[in-house]
Amino acid sequence: MQLSAVHEELQDGLYGAEAKCCKGGRRPAVATDKTGAVRTAYLENRSIAALAR
Repeated sequence: MQLSAVHEELQDGLYGAEAKCCKGGRRPAVATDKTGAVRTAYLENRSIAALAR
């Protein structure tokens, strides 16, 4: 009962944010201007630890 009420409130909030053109969710871990460089380095078999630095 209580779980469904929480779910409804959450959905109402998400729909309200969508109506205001607000995007929800977590920000990307890597900035969009760096994704190309990270992807290229990964495809060149650089280690994940090196990419995280």
